[in-house]
Amino acid sequence: GDITLDANGGDVKLSDDGLHFGTFSRSVNDLVITSPVQDGDVVIKGDDGGSAITAVTFDMSDAGAATFNSNVNLGDNSKIQLGASQDLQISHDGGNSEIKDEGNGNLNLRTNGASINLLSGTESMILAQANGAVKLYFDDNLKLQTKDSGVAITGTLSVDSATLTNLTGDSATITNIANSVLTAKAITGTTVTTSGDIVSSGTIRAGNLNVDSADIDTIAKA
Repeated sequence: GDITLDANGGDVKLSDDGLHFGTFSRSVNDLVITSPVQDGDVVIKGDDGGSAITAVTFDMSDAGAATFNSNVNLGDNSKIQLGASQDLQISHDGGNSEIKDEGNGNLNLRTNGASINLLSGTESMILAQANGAVKLYFDDNLKLQTKDSGVAITGTLSVDSATLTNLTGDSATITNIANSVLTAKAITGTTVTTSGDIVSSGTIRAGNLNVDSADIDTIAKA
């Protein structure tokens, strides 16, 4: 039958050769397990397929830090909640995974490595390099990269309107600026095509300047 340990309001103490190494006690409706030996860990062991394993170790010399020998598995919609007010939450609802910051501060992602990568499978989406570029990808193809001098764009840049301080292209074609104004201090490029206005307080240099209709106030020989 069962073995019942009834301390009748007291504690159940475990000793070995006079050394008190464990206590079971009641605190209102709570079961309290205590390791009274200074820095004495609480260790849970078991048998995994015939092999002895240490499942969990609670390090009492490190405020009870828990070390698990294997995975920590949570079901769908269960959360890992961190912080005194559950400020950071990590969960999976069966379809989507979510990292949620419910606190008052920032959500910081910090690395001691060379970069932070955001991937979809093996495809790059965002790559942020320490002391270097931030790169944005479309379908694993690099499209925008920050540089110490500004940004580099691969492909077409489409904007509703833009004011540019300095537009330079060694072999570039600026097209389809229709019914709008291109404003820049200086424009240097191979071909500039527009049906709108080009406003520059500096120099416009172009191998071909094609304008459907425009008022040209001054063209100074460069």
